[in-house]
Amino acid sequence: MADGQVIERKPPRLFYSKLVDEKHRRHFNNAIRRNARGGDHFITIHYVKPDGSRENKEVKPYTSKKSKDGKYLLVGYAKDRGELRSYRTDRIHHIKEAFWRGFEQQRAEHS
Repeated sequence: MADGQVIERKPPRLFYSKLVDEKHRRHFNNAIRRNARGGDHFITIHYVKPDGSRENKEVKPYTSKKSKDGKYLLVGYAKDRGELRSYRTDRIHHIKEAFWRGFEQQRAEHS
């Protein structure tokens, strides 16, 4: 990259569809907004894989998108794999908001 070159970034896409559960939509969008502003915000999702097995995933949401077959996807950085992954929203059964990194340190400083 040349000095002074400006990299154009697309704004993240948020979830607006009524097909995505309202509570989930709110958690996804809040985390996406925080991360778009340079945050480091993770959420824990309880995800059902195609084979029916369940697992908890820590994800740093970046954006949403719609798949070719019309399913809504949450796109984010998967902490366990160390790469970008997408998760179908209809397979996410529960969301637990994690605090951003450094929260415990800030809380300890104010105690």
